[in-house]
Amino acid sequence: MGGKHIHKMSKAGKAFLAVFLMVFIATAGVYLDTFHGEGHIQRYFANLSVKSPEESSKSSGLLENIPLDMGSHASFAVYGQSYLLCTKDGVKYFRSTGDQIWSDTFTMTAPQLIQEGEYMAVGDMSGKDIQVYNQEGPRYHVQLEGTPVQFALNENGYLSVIEKQNGRCKIHIYNKEGKLLKSRVEESQGIYPVSTDISDDDKSFAISYVDTTDVQLMGHVLFFYINPKDSKNFTDSMYASTDIPDEILGTVSYGDSGVRVVSDKGLYGLQDNGTKKWKHTFHNMIEFISFQNKDRVVVAYGEKTAGGDGCPVGTVSCIDNAGKERVSYETGSRVTYLSAWKDGIIAGNEKNYTGIRYTGKEAWKYLATKDTQELIPMEKFTKVLVMVQDNAMILDMTKHTGGADMVHGKSTTKAENKKNTKQNEKTEEKPKGQTDKEQTKEQTKDEMTQTDETTHQKETSSKIEEKQKKESKDTNNDKEINDIVE
Repeated sequence: MGGKHIHKMSKAGKAFLAVFLMVFIATAGVYLDTFHGEGHIQRYFANLSVKSPEESSKSSGLLENIPLDMGSHASFAVYGQSYLLCTKDGVKYFRSTGDQIWSDTFTMTAPQLIQEGEYMAVGDMSGKDIQVYNQEGPRYHVQLEGTPVQFALNENGYLSVIEKQNGRCKIHIYNKEGKLLKSRVEESQGIYPVSTDISDDDKSFAISYVDTTDVQLMGHVLFFYINPKDSKNFTDSMYASTDIPDEILGTVSYGDSGVRVVSDKGLYGLQDNGTKKWKHTFHNMIEFISFQNKDRVVVAYGEKTAGGDGCPVGTVSCIDNAGKERVSYETGSRVTYLSAWKDGIIAGNEKNYTGIRYTGKEAWKYLATKDTQELIPMEKFTKVLVMVQDNAMILDMTKHTGGADMVHGKSTTKAENKKNTKQNEKTEEKPKGQTDKEQTKEQTKDEMTQTDETTHQKETSSKIEEKQKKESKDTNNDKEINDIVE
């Protein structure tokens, strides 16, 4: 997977990260509605902030405080205890808080930070520069003639870039020393590259496209060799392709066993020769999708599509590299923040955040009281860097009391989903929340035991849970969900 947007989300991560879906093909100024046909993806893993009231610095569990300048466009990449702080003025790498190892200065208007393995890249989305780093320091600098639209890293520090210049797009591939290995100019009118990624064996790269040249939209994924010796028998180095009719393609990402690509209707698994291995169809709008992990894709679902047999709004699902849903977690309301990491998922519902392990069990709860922009696990999934507007805090979520004031969600495996659906049909006329309350109490008990929270927190969470369930229900009944992203 190419460097994902790190949360703003910039990692997003792969961290990627990702663009809005309703797709704006920035490369040619073409605006494509996601409701074309029956597609219903609202957005990609994208930059966002979550609004909430003020944080008490005296709450237990606060391990470190990192001051930030307002308007610095700060973001973080984390490596255990160590972290890289990126702002519009440069980057600083810390072994731990206060222990700075190295720094690098630059001036960027709109810095975007991505991370892949040991490598990080910062690109100015309003400029021409991309800087690549690892934990030792700066590796190389790329200066474009145009503006980057999207860029990605592989685990070895190779960089792929989609560049826009004078209404045309170019794709560039650089090795870990910053040497330009291949460039491709997109000459075809009405066909626009959306995303690119590089395989971790450094041999190939893939590009997703939206084709608007016909009445029916067409999605394409093209595969290219990087090395001349591999590509000498192929025109323009392209050795495979896949066409997906009437769907808008978004992020393409290399995983453990092939390539994953998302559309406004589903998630596809492709072999490296372009053959479709599987498709996971969406029956809900997609609020967020993360390709940060190579063995799974994490999706946050919104409203059900018309006539679709979808899941409840706010469900977070893990889909493996065979296209199978392995676990899902119901947050109880619309997801406004999502990030996926090695040891678990962080999902936010406005000011409420939950750490969810890949077993579907809750690891911790967090009630934010300040505008929150990023939550990044550090050494353990329970030790989290929380970035707000003017500072970042490192919190031990097993001790932080701000997390007690939250409504508990519900996790299920695929088999349990089927069972719960049948049970819900039978208990439809019963008082609402009776069964869910019993299940939630049991899960709360398990979660509290796992995170070693105090007896007082257990009692407080259980009592407040019942009250906020009712409030959440009333709020959701009154709330209209906006299906279109700016």
